[in-house]
Amino acid sequence: MLTLDKIKAQISSRQVLIKSPTYNPYRTNLQSQFRSDLYPIPLNYFHELNPFTTIDLDTIEHLNYCHIITLRDGAISFSDFLLNNINRIQQLETHFLIRPELAPLIPEQFKSKFSSWRISQAKRIRPEEADNIFLFVLVGEDLISNIHNLKNQFLNLKDKIKSKNLILFQSQRKSPFENEWKDSTLFHELLDMIKTIFHDNKINYVKIKDVMATNSWHKIYCIDLFENHLLHSDNYLNHFIAARGGTIERFLINNQDDIIFRLQLSLYHEMTIHPLPNIKTHFPEILFYKKKFPKSDLLWDKAFHHLIKKYCP
Repeated sequence: MLTLDKIKAQISSRQVLIKSPTYNPYRTNLQSQFRSDLYPIPLNYFHELNPFTTIDLDTIEHLNYCHIITLRDGAISFSDFLLNNINRIQQLETHFLIRPELAPLIPEQFKSKFSSWRISQAKRIRPEEADNIFLFVLVGEDLISNIHNLKNQFLNLKDKIKSKNLILFQSQRKSPFENEWKDSTLFHELLDMIKTIFHDNKINYVKIKDVMATNSWHKIYCIDLFENHLLHSDNYLNHFIAARGGTIERFLINNQDDIIFRLQLSLYHEMTIHPLPNIKTHFPEILFYKKKFPKSDLLWDKAFHHLIKKYCP
């Protein structure tokens, strides 16, 4: 169980994997590919509770270097990590913080090793109050699961931002857990949809280098259209923008209930730690799949991905 003493021990120790001498973000081909296909989402950043992804680990023993780790993994790599280390996690000194959406994957006997984290933003504006609206999306057949959901989101937003400037970063990618690109018209379909629905708005198209070179995001309302819990739990770009004064639509306005600890990440946003949601575990189902297909590499197994999506939609 997570205690304030453990949190304070982690903060005072200043020991974090992202700055460890043993850490190399390009240790494996998989990590290099993952960072390239989802750039800039998996870029490294630092806070005292150790943000990290399990794909970076070449050995689980490195986790004992820290009291607490804030996992940034999506459901696929998180499930793979649990299944590959089921006999060792209980012996680790590390306490894990995860997004609450991943809670259904945790074995019942391991729940005391986990708590959940959320991001909130008290200083925020409404889209009607913004000078500009920033839309961010990575486009691919395995990256955007339902374009119709995006259409509904656009339609709900349309009247609120009439005649405001839109800043659009839209980049075509493939899933990092796919070997090859797939032919797709999705990029053009989404662009046509945006241009049709927001026909009264001026659209400025930007590259990622333009986004990363922008130092002030005040009076900009930022909509992250790429929410894919299978692939990631934590978008670096959202932190980058929020720390520079931008409002992130996905960040909560407040989350006062059952807070264990607050950690200020910038002048404008914070992470809060909560008990793990008390929900049914589906770990036996994914463990059964691994035993049924012991030679399968789960990171690349599409049937396994569909199973995980069932429990972490």
